[in-house]
Amino acid sequence: MSTEASAAHAATLHRQAVVMDMTMPLLQGSDYGLLFGALERMRRSGYDFVSLTIAADHTGTGETLRNMALLRALLLGRGRNVRLVRRASDIGRARAEGRLAVGLHFQGTVPIGTNLSLVGLFYRLGIRHMLMAYNTRNRVGSGCHDAVDEGLTLFGRSLIQEMNRGWIMSMTCRPLSPMPPPKQRNFPRPAVTAVPSPSSKSNRCPR
Repeated sequence: MSTEASAAHAATLHRQAVVMDMTMPLLQGSDYGLLFGALERMRRSGYDFVSLTIAADHTGTGETLRNMALLRALLLGRGRNVRLVRRASDIGRARAEGRLAVGLHFQGTVPIGTNLSLVGLFYRLGIRHMLMAYNTRNRVGSGCHDAVDEGLTLFGRSLIQEMNRGWIMSMTCRPLSPMPPPKQRNFPRPAVTAVPSPSSKSNRCPR
């Protein structure tokens, strides 16, 4: 296939695909004044959906709620070319309107603290996916920078049961240990989680 034909094929594929960026960091120190310019560049470049990181494993519950309140107000009040989405069908609606669909997520589970009732609250506020541990161990389990993969804690298993109600559980930043026999597995498998468990970005850390 010639270069021109390859380029034409790629352009067609891009137009037909739903193009997503599942991790756009927006944490402490972010300049919210630059946010809409960045989102507009993504919209013009052909993105259909972007998920904004609004909390991580260094963000407490109170700060997370303040971040959410500010960001939701900005998106709903000033986002003429963006649409804050709550379900997959909203992405198609935003695309038909020529707008960029925007979602929200956490890079870690520390914002939940030890209060599992916050899982449902954050879902109702628009959070749709969390990764389990940002590189290092937290209350849920081990991360990819830990020397020993100790898997899920009891709290982590309880958290995942709550997330089975509709969340996406990101496995990014989890260890890439060799797959043990089924009876020795200590991190989420289909028997533990019923929700999608992708890597929300492609830099899962090896040992």
